[in-house]
Amino acid sequence: MRLKSGIARLCVAALLATPSWAWQMNCVHSFGIALNIAFVRFDQENIEFAAQTPVSIDPTRFTNRGANWQEGVSIRFGWIGQYFDCLRLGMTYQTKTYMGHFNKYTGFIPDRGSLDLPSQFGFGVAYHPSCDVVVTAEVVKLFWRDGKWFRNILTSLPIANSNRFGANNGPGLDWSDQLIFKIGGAWDIWDCLTLRMGFNYGNAPPSMGNALGVLMPEAVTQHFTFGGTYVWNCWNELTINYVHGRNHTISGQLDPPDFNQVTGSTWRMWDRSFGVAYSRLF
Repeated sequence: MRLKSGIARLCVAALLATPSWAWQMNCVHSFGIALNIAFVRFDQENIEFAAQTPVSIDPTRFTNRGANWQEGVSIRFGWIGQYFDCLRLGMTYQTKTYMGHFNKYTGFIPDRGSLDLPSQFGFGVAYHPSCDVVVTAEVVKLFWRDGKWFRNILTSLPIANSNRFGANNGPGLDWSDQLIFKIGGAWDIWDCLTLRMGFNYGNAPPSMGNALGVLMPEAVTQHFTFGGTYVWNCWNELTINYVHGRNHTISGQLDPPDFNQVTGSTWRMWDRSFGVAYSRLF
C-alpha cells in the first residue's frame, strides 16, 4: 500500500519473559501461575496524510518517529486435573497485558499511545493411548476487543475532533475476538527426549470494512507447530519450538472508500516464529 510518499509500513514485535510457579496440590489437582513480562517494539512510517489534514491530535507524533519500545505485564493462571490414568483436563486464563504508552506515536495510537494486548481463556483435554504418547485438543478465545487499538474503527473522513487519531475514541484496527482450535501430539522417544507437533485453526480477526486494517493484515488462519524437550538431568531441561503460519489471503472492499482513494484491497500474510525455553526444577 502506498500513502503519499513511500511504502506504508507498520511493525509490532514482542519479546516475552515468563517466570512461572506450579504446585501439585494432590494426585488430582495441579495449579500454576506465571508473570508475563512483555517488551514490545512499535514502528510506523510513511503514513503522511495526517500532516496535510486535521486527522490527528498530534500530527508531529503520527508517523516516521522511529522505533518505540515499551514494557508491559500480565498474569497467567492455570489448572490441570488428572481424573483418570489416561485422561487429563486443563484450563488457563491470562489477563490483559497492560502496556506503557508509546510516547513517540501518541498522535496515531488511540488514548495517546495506549496499546494493551488482549486477554485470553482456554480449555483443553489430553488423552494417553499409551505411556509414551499423548494426543491433545484445545480451544482458546482471544479477546482482541479488550484494547482500544484493536477495537476502535475508522468510520469516515474527515474525522470528527473527538475521533481523531490518538484520541480516546481514535481509529484502530476494528479486530474481532478470535476463537482458535488446536490439536497436537507428543511422543517420548527416550526418557530424555520428547518430540511434539500440532495444528491450529482460528478465524482471521480483521474486518475488511476497516481501511486502517490494511496496515496490519492479520490474515493467517492456520499454523503448524513442531518442537521438542531435552532433559539432561533431574533438574534441567531445554525446550525448542517452531511455528509455521500457512500463507493466506483475504480480499474485500474498504470503508471509508475515500481513504487515500483506495476502495478495495487484498491482504496476504504468513507467520514464522522460533522459541527457546529453559526450565530449572526444584
